Amino acid sequence: MPPRRLLPFKVAPTSDLTPARWLTERLFTGAPPPAVSSVVPAGYDAYVEVPLDGNDGSPEPVELVRAALAQHTDNAERCYWAMWVGWPQMQVWASEPTVSIPDGFALVLFREQFADTERVRSVTSGDETLWWPESRRWVQARPVDSDALYIACDRAVADSLLESGCAGAHLVDPAAPMLSDEY
Repeated sequence: MPPRRLLPFKVAPTSDLTPARWLTERLFTGAPPPAVSSVVPAGYDAYVEVPLDGNDGSPEPVELVRAALAQHTDNAERCYWAMWVGWPQMQVWASEPTVSIPDGFALVLFREQFADTERVRSVTSGDETLWWPESRRWVQARPVDSDALYIACDRAVADSLLESGCAGAHLVDPAAPMLSDEY
């Protein structure tokens, strides 16, 4: 295997895809329009939808969500970021091992500590497809064809997300269709 390609921020994908395999077993596949449970796994107490469009001038929703998730994640905890290989910034890693999710998207997997979130985001441009801590207390998805973030989580994390100040953040049924201009 060729040596790992490091970008200036020394972030490289992991070849161990085992930590992402559980997702492929817990994501629902169904007829369009895709349901929330097609992008975040089944089995969580709560599901939160955070619209990305129509922001009313409040802070960036992605930043507010990350701050809320930080309240429930230790900085030393290992986290995983899975990125769709179709994003232009991911072409440098096109030959890396990928994990496939049910909708057919191939994802490159990164593994870093929660404290390194900004370093990872400098590479992913904030477009990570899936992101979760090793504890699996929450999973955040930013679907390629959606206008929202989706978080599967326990009730305490959901409460923090709903109180975070994200305009339009609300609980959503995992069977509900995703918010999208595409469908």
